[in-house]
Amino acid sequence: MKFATLASASLGALCASSVVAAIDPLTIKGSKWFNSKTGEQFYFKGVAYQPRTGLKSNPDPLADTVGCKRDVAVFKDLGINSIRVYDVDYTNS
Repeated sequence: MKFATLASASLGALCASSVVAAIDPLTIKGSKWFNSKTGEQFYFKGVAYQPRTGLKSNPDPLADTVGCKRDVAVFKDLGINSIRVYDVDYTNS
């Protein structure tokens, strides 16, 4: 559950920095996730996202708007709908 919350929050932050279509709210029934409007089961297709830019002062990939927008376009082409971010600087939110 903690990973799902982190993935959802990370994806929300990532999407806020790029122009993408919003998804419908998700609900949990047992161990499965569902689209609350259509009732269809939602499957996470994700990646661990921590590109290394060489910047030691700020390892947060979501703070790099140029790189983030570049990568979101690739994620969209691959059908990725969730990401996991390891280093997040909450002072940049």
